[in-house]
Amino acid sequence: MPLNDKEIRPNFINFLNTCSNKPNKVIEELPVSYGSAIADVVGIYNTLHCYEIKGETDTVQRIQKQGEFYNKSFPLITLVTTANHLEYALKSAPYYWGIILAKSENGTTTFSIIRDASKNPDFSGEEALHTLWKNELLSIPQKNTLPIKDKMSKRMLSEILSQNLSETYIAEYISSTVKNRSYSKNLYTYKKYEHWEILE
Repeated sequence: MPLNDKEIRPNFINFLNTCSNKPNKVIEELPVSYGSAIADVVGIYNTLHCYEIKGETDTVQRIQKQGEFYNKSFPLITLVTTANHLEYALKSAPYYWGIILAKSENGTTTFSIIRDASKNPDFSGEEALHTLWKNELLSIPQKNTLPIKDKMSKRMLSEILSQNLSETYIAEYISSTVKNRSYSKNLYTYKKYEHWEILE
């Protein structure tokens, strides 16, 4: 049986949660850049760490397009992939992406860190803020000291916030906010809400 996302993902999440520097929370399928890409697994630390999974039967070349959006949205990014994609990953993934090798050994999925993720130089506070919902942007503690108004679009709010706040603060605010999100809405409502956000 191929070592695919379905097999890798739950085992990788368990791997993250047993690491000495385990995340505060792990979430799956986080849309970024107005849904232009969806991060497979995100570890919520002081900032967000995106983990993109490419199993044996996946098209690893897709990281080129997906990476355009991840690079703007996440301070740290790691590719989790299999041996058949490792050579391409080492040659083609940005130098600051981490690489983790997934292997199946005696029916158990194991993970080896090939390269640690380093600080993403292409991170954009403005683009990263697009990960948040409008009400989350308007809930920022500095709201009363910034020139933002409830009627503004998400794009305008993100632009103003990025001009007035440091990227470090933005990255930490996004992480804290995503961590505390409630996903109690049913999927249909969630999709409608996200669509409404996109159209603003």
